Amino acid sequence: MIEFKPKTATGNRGLGVVMLVVWGIGGLALSLFALLGAPTLTAISIILMWIGGVLFFGMCALMADISYRLSGPSLPVYMVNPPRPDGLNEEYRGIPYMLLASGSVVAEFADGKRTFKNWKKFLEAVGDASA
Repeated sequence: MIEFKPKTATGNRGLGVVMLVVWGIGGLALSLFALLGAPTLTAISIILMWIGGVLFFGMCALMADISYRLSGPSLPVYMVNPPRPDGLNEEYRGIPYMLLASGSVVAEFADGKRTFKNWKKFLEAVGDASA
């Protein structure tokens, strides 16, 4: 049973991208400063940490949930309901029902479950005049 419930989902990809940009620009500036004024081993370790951070934040940005809030209206997310254990997986006018092999219909109303001889009796109980 598919239930169409538009809802918006938000993700953390924006935060990962911001961290990637900040780490990338700040680390590049620090690495250039270290190349000019620090000993070689220190500069190499700073550059390796910068590269590792860029890879880490880049992978975090790629693996984060995608934000569905785009520049325009939100995209709908359609939820699929799991099957019910009692077998009433179909719905007619908001009433869950199950059609048995014998032609009988089992339906769940607000006051409980009821069994009908055939589909026509079920439609009469629901109030469908086109049966």
